Amino acid sequence: ECDDGNPDDGDGCSATCTVEENDELEDDNPTIDFSDLEVGDTVTLNTPDPTQNQSLTIKDAADPTLCTCTWSINPTTRGSFSDETVCQADFTLAEAGNANLQVAVDCGDDGSETYNQTLTITAASSDSGGGGSGGCSLIRHE
Repeated sequence: ECDDGNPDDGDGCSATCTVEENDELEDDNPTIDFSDLEVGDTVTLNTPDPTQNQSLTIKDAADPTLCTCTWSINPTTRGSFSDETVCQADFTLAEAGNANLQVAVDCGDDGSETYNQTLTITAASSDSGGGGSGGCSLIRHE
């Protein structure tokens, strides 16, 4: 369940307070199983290219002038980013439960897009703590 404070479908939390599944980051992160992550893990997240131009590199913080990226997680207690303003970011999982990961990419005239991914985070295998539930965030905005 989730509650984002509004009755709108299509924003990551449905009008009936169920999490809407999003998988927009899977193709660009094939080594990450977003449905089976563990508290304490750190994963490196890659941003999709909204320009669909394979020669454009937006996944390298060495040249941030090409595109800007902004990462977020909802609820925010689920983890933290090494730097939420780079296009390739490390994300450390802090709390069990479901969450919605989002990255907004702006490449100016070449294209802009917001991508979303549903996460399932379990307690670390050596941790006896239980999981949490739900969280909503916005889904794709164009």
